[in-house]
Order: sequence, then structure tokens, then C-alpha cells
Amino acid sequence: MVAALRDEIARLKGGPGRPNIKPSGMEQATEPKPPGSSGGQRRGRGSTRSKLSIHEERTVKVAAPPRGSRFKGYTSFVVQDLVRAVQRSML
Repeated sequence: MVAALRDEIARLKGGPGRPNIKPSGMEQATEPKPPGSSGGQRRGRGSTRSKLSIHEERTVKVAAPPRGSRFKGYTSFVVQDLVRAVQRSML
């Protein structure tokens, strides 16, 4: 009641009224979603390795492993490098 009277006094004096604030939607977020509605799910980006073009493969060998070390298996990985090339045009 008091807020409504203050709004009316401000309106009659020509001042700005209270701003029209919309609800935040937090009440909707607390309600459980009905089953079967999967809208809004984000998909993963997918593998970027399939988009790479492999120019060269190298196998790195170790001359002598450090003393006290043990073999734990192989791990393969991709190293990306910067490829610089000069384009020569025939004029």
C-alpha cells in the first residue's frame, strides 16, 4: 500500500515512477523439468584431431633411460607446429 502511494505521489509530481522490473525466472529453474524435454542441451565440440593434416611422423628413441626408471608403456600424441611457406607468383 505504501509503495503504491509513493508511486502515485511521484507520478503526480512529474518525477519518474518505479521501474518495471520483470521477474528473474529463478522460480522456473527450481521446478523439475518434465521428462522427455531435452531442449537446450549443449553438444560437445568433437574431436579436433580428425581435422588436422599430419605432414610427418617421427619416432623418438632414448639412447639410455635414466637409472632406476621403469617402462610404463607407450603414449602417442600429436604435436602441432607452425608451417611457413612462400608463395611465388609468376608475373
